[in-house]
Amino acid sequence: MFLLLLASMDLSVAPEQTGQQAATDSSGPESPAEPSPPPAGDTTPPAGSPHNDGDTHKLSPSSPAAQTAALPPKSAATGAVPRHPLSVTREPGPDDVIFVTGFGPFGHHEVNASWQAVSRLHSMGVGEQLGAKLIIEEVPVKYEYVMREIPRRWKQLRPRLVVHVGVSSYTMTLQLERVAHNGPYCRGDVLQQTPPEQRCLSGQPSTLCCRLDLARTCRAIGGSASAIDATVSDDPGHYLCGFIYFMSLAQDPARTVFVHVPPLGMPYTANQMATGLAEVVRDLWHQVLQLDQPPPRPLDLSCSDQQRP
Repeated sequence: MFLLLLASMDLSVAPEQTGQQAATDSSGPESPAEPSPPPAGDTTPPAGSPHNDGDTHKLSPSSPAAQTAALPPKSAATGAVPRHPLSVTREPGPDDVIFVTGFGPFGHHEVNASWQAVSRLHSMGVGEQLGAKLIIEEVPVKYEYVMREIPRRWKQLRPRLVVHVGVSSYTMTLQLERVAHNGPYCRGDVLQQTPPEQRCLSGQPSTLCCRLDLARTCRAIGGSASAIDATVSDDPGHYLCGFIYFMSLAQDPARTVFVHVPPLGMPYTANQMATGLAEVVRDLWHQVLQLDQPPPRPLDLSCSDQQRP
């Protein structure tokens, strides 16, 4: 019985590894060693783990693990990803441009009241007051020039606000025009030229309308210190005033206004008209800033991705 028990037992013993054998084994391929467990309280991930900052295992910034790791402790504990904050309104900056034009002489208007008023805006500090770059230009009374240069100014300047100014013998106020017509423009310019087909732009509607609140601008002028009246009109005429207005409304009707001024001394001086124009520019500038504000994004506090008790 005792002999049978001994026979069933495995009495083989693995031979001890000699120093020579150990040296021989270490020269062969090394088998990966099992990482030793970190000491208690050590939160540093082992090298080569997915959360290690080594170059070979960097996390994608858009990966859930990277987003969770960037959260504050409370958010990281729940796994919640913060919602986007409320949108921040873009403030006016040095690249913002206000482009104001007046016309040169034509017919019996040897000194054009529109340019006399516009040319005084720089000395009044309008651009500096609004934190914008004011650019003014005297436009020749030529259809060809307007057709070529006004679209080019829009492309080059990318203005936030455009105000065209012209003179009219039929007004005694600052007259803010609400609409412009595509044609017909039959009256010849200072070169006795008319536009092709006597129209502004082919493929455009017969009338374009300004999208700004011109009645509000008139109220702003009435409540200002300027001793000048302002009205809203739907008749810009069918000459260069209406022509340039239509060209710019076709670019952006929410950034464009045309203002007719009376001839000099009927009843206002150039300085008085410039003061009124400055009020027009200020109010319209604030309007376009409001229109440019992105709609606020509602703050989501629902925690929709969390389980409710």
